[in-house]
Amino acid sequence: MGQVRWKIGRQLILGLLLAVTVSGCGLTVKQKAALNSFSAATQEFSTGAQAEFQKNRQDVIEMNRA
Repeated sequence: MGQVRWKIGRQLILGLLLAVTVSGCGLTVKQKAALNSFSAATQEFSTGAQAEFQKNRQDVIEMNRA
């Protein structure tokens, strides 16, 4: 159940970032660069968070087996 929520949350974040990036009309070059930087950082964070979540989940399973 938690993995389903995470996938939905990740898709929502990436979808919102895509919508903001595509509809970035009227932004200055500096603002667009900042938005692209934020988008890349968010994607990198979500990938790292997903890996960490899976590792923690596996650790809990291993602790319960012991």
